[in-house]
Amino acid sequence: MSRNLKDKRPLLDTSVFIERDIPVATFRRMILSTVVLYELIAANIDDGNLELYLSWRRSFAKSKSLLSPTETDWIECSKLVRNLLRGAKSKTKGTVQKVTSAQQQQNDALIARTAAMHDCFVVTGNVRDFEKFQPYMTGLVVVSADYFFES
Repeated sequence: MSRNLKDKRPLLDTSVFIERDIPVATFRRMILSTVVLYELIAANIDDGNLELYLSWRRSFAKSKSLLSPTETDWIECSKLVRNLLRGAKSKTKGTVQKVTSAQQQQNDALIARTAAMHDCFVVTGNVRDFEKFQPYMTGLVVVSADYFFES
Protein backbone atom coordinates (compact mmCIF):
# COMPACT_ATOMS: atom_id res chain seq x y z
CA MET A 1 0.00 0.00 0.00
CA SER A 2 1.33 3.44 -0.83
CA ARG A 3 2.75 5.58 1.93
CA ASN A 4 0.07 8.30 1.65
CA LEU A 5 -2.65 5.68 2.34
CA LYS A 6 -0.87 4.40 5.45
CA ASP A 7 -1.50 7.82 7.00
CA LYS A 8 -5.25 7.57 6.31
CA ARG A 9 -7.89 5.27 7.75
CA PRO A 10 -9.91 2.97 5.50
CA LEU A 11 -13.67 3.26 5.20
CA LEU A 12 -14.95 -0.06 3.88
CA ASP A 13 -17.85 -0.11 1.45
CA THR A 14 -20.73 -2.51 2.04
CA SER A 15 -19.53 -4.76 -0.78
CA VAL A 16 -16.35 -5.53 1.16
CA PHE A 17 -18.27 -6.82 4.18
CA ILE A 18 -20.44 -8.98 1.92
CA GLU A 19 -17.52 -10.45 -0.05
CA ARG A 20 -14.81 -10.88 2.60
CA ASP A 21 -13.93 -11.74 6.15
CA ILE A 22 -12.41 -8.61 7.65
CA PRO A 23 -9.20 -9.11 9.65
CA VAL A 24 -9.24 -7.87 13.24
CA ALA A 25 -6.33 -5.50 12.50
CA THR A 26 -8.45 -3.80 9.83
CA PHE A 27 -11.39 -3.43 12.22
CA ARG A 28 -9.13 -1.70 14.74
CA ARG A 29 -7.92 0.81 12.17
CA MET A 30 -11.02 1.49 10.07
CA ILE A 31 -13.86 3.98 10.12
CA LEU A 32 -17.44 2.73 9.85
CA SER A 33 -20.06 4.75 8.01
CA THR A 34 -23.65 4.69 9.25
CA VAL A 35 -24.62 4.42 5.58
CA VAL A 36 -22.72 1.13 5.30
CA LEU A 37 -24.27 -0.02 8.55
CA TYR A 38 -27.71 0.90 7.17
CA GLU A 39 -27.09 -1.15 4.02
CA LEU A 40 -25.86 -4.15 6.00
CA ILE A 41 -28.80 -4.07 8.40
CA ALA A 42 -31.43 -3.40 5.71
CA ALA A 43 -30.22 -6.34 3.60
CA ASN A 44 -29.83 -8.59 6.63
CA ILE A 45 -32.07 -11.62 7.04
CA ASP A 46 -30.32 -13.37 9.92
CA ASP A 47 -30.99 -12.19 13.50
CA GLY A 48 -27.46 -13.20 14.52
CA ASN A 49 -25.98 -10.82 11.95
CA LEU A 50 -28.32 -8.08 13.10
CA GLU A 51 -26.95 -8.40 16.63
CA LEU A 52 -23.41 -8.38 15.24
CA TYR A 53 -24.05 -5.17 13.27
CA LEU A 54 -25.64 -3.51 16.28
CA SER A 55 -22.61 -4.44 18.38
CA TRP A 56 -20.38 -2.85 15.72
CA ARG A 57 -22.46 0.30 16.02
CA ARG A 58 -21.90 0.47 19.77
CA SER A 59 -18.21 -0.33 19.51
CA PHE A 60 -17.43 2.13 16.70
CA ALA A 61 -19.52 4.85 18.34
CA LYS A 62 -17.67 4.36 21.62
CA SER A 63 -14.30 4.73 19.86
CA LYS A 64 -15.60 7.74 17.88
CA SER A 65 -15.02 5.81 14.63
CA LEU A 66 -18.67 5.75 13.52
CA LEU A 67 -19.37 8.54 11.04
CA SER A 68 -22.75 9.82 9.84
CA PRO A 69 -23.42 12.14 6.93
CA THR A 70 -24.21 15.69 7.99
CA GLU A 71 -26.87 17.98 6.57
CA THR A 72 -24.17 19.52 4.35
CA ASP A 73 -23.09 16.06 3.16
CA TRP A 74 -26.68 15.31 2.07
CA ILE A 75 -26.93 18.61 0.16
CA GLU A 76 -23.52 18.26 -1.48
CA CYS A 77 -24.27 14.67 -2.51
CA SER A 78 -27.61 15.71 -4.00
CA LYS A 79 -25.74 18.31 -6.08
CA LEU A 80 -23.19 15.68 -7.09
CA VAL A 81 -25.90 13.26 -8.24
CA ARG A 82 -27.58 16.14 -10.09
CA ASN A 83 -24.29 16.89 -11.87
CA LEU A 84 -23.87 13.24 -12.86
CA LEU A 85 -27.42 13.08 -14.23
CA ARG A 86 -26.80 16.21 -16.31
CA GLY A 87 -23.21 15.42 -17.37
CA ALA A 88 -22.23 18.78 -15.89
CA LYS A 89 -18.70 20.15 -15.96
CA SER A 90 -16.46 19.33 -13.05
CA LYS A 91 -13.72 21.53 -11.61
CA THR A 92 -11.05 18.93 -12.32
CA LYS A 93 -12.02 17.12 -15.54
CA GLY A 94 -14.23 19.45 -17.57
CA THR A 95 -17.38 17.97 -19.07
CA VAL A 96 -18.18 14.54 -17.69
CA GLN A 97 -20.30 11.90 -19.39
CA LYS A 98 -23.88 11.64 -18.11
CA VAL A 99 -24.55 8.82 -15.68
CA THR A 100 -28.24 8.01 -16.01
CA SER A 101 -28.23 5.65 -13.03
CA ALA A 102 -26.72 8.31 -10.77
CA GLN A 103 -29.85 8.68 -8.68
CA GLN A 104 -29.40 5.08 -7.58
CA GLN A 105 -25.94 6.00 -6.27
CA GLN A 106 -27.09 8.10 -3.30
CA ASN A 107 -25.63 5.79 -0.67
CA ASP A 108 -22.30 5.42 -2.47
CA ALA A 109 -22.09 9.20 -2.82
CA LEU A 110 -22.69 9.60 0.93
CA ILE A 111 -20.04 6.96 1.72
CA ALA A 112 -17.57 8.67 -0.63
CA ARG A 113 -18.25 12.12 0.81
CA THR A 114 -17.86 10.86 4.37
CA ALA A 115 -14.48 9.35 3.49
CA ALA A 116 -13.28 12.48 1.70
CA MET A 117 -14.41 14.84 4.48
CA HIS A 118 -12.71 12.78 7.19
CA ASP A 119 -9.41 12.16 5.36
CA CYS A 120 -10.17 8.48 4.85
CA PHE A 121 -10.11 6.35 1.72
CA VAL A 122 -12.84 4.09 0.39
CA VAL A 123 -12.11 0.38 0.05
CA THR A 124 -14.55 -1.28 -2.32
CA GLY A 125 -15.14 -4.21 -4.59
CA ASN A 126 -16.89 -1.78 -6.98
CA VAL A 127 -14.20 0.80 -7.79
CA ARG A 128 -16.03 2.10 -10.88
CA ASP A 129 -19.07 2.98 -8.76
CA PHE A 130 -16.95 5.39 -6.73
CA GLU A 131 -14.56 6.69 -9.40
CA LYS A 132 -17.43 8.52 -11.12
CA PHE A 133 -17.62 10.83 -8.07
CA GLN A 134 -13.96 11.87 -8.20
CA PRO A 135 -14.36 14.66 -10.77
CA TYR A 136 -16.79 16.37 -8.39
CA MET A 137 -15.28 15.38 -5.05
CA THR A 138 -11.85 16.71 -4.21
CA GLY A 139 -9.82 14.42 -1.99
CA LEU A 140 -11.74 11.22 -2.71
CA VAL A 141 -9.37 8.25 -2.79
CA VAL A 142 -10.78 4.88 -3.91
CA VAL A 143 -8.89 1.61 -3.49
CA SER A 144 -9.92 -1.83 -4.69
CA ALA A 145 -10.52 -4.39 -1.97
CA ASP A 146 -8.15 -6.79 -3.75
CA TYR A 147 -5.32 -4.24 -3.59
CA PHE A 148 -6.08 -3.25 0.01
CA PHE A 149 -6.14 -6.77 1.42
CA GLU A 150 -3.17 -8.04 -0.64
CA SER A 151 -0.89 -5.15 0.34
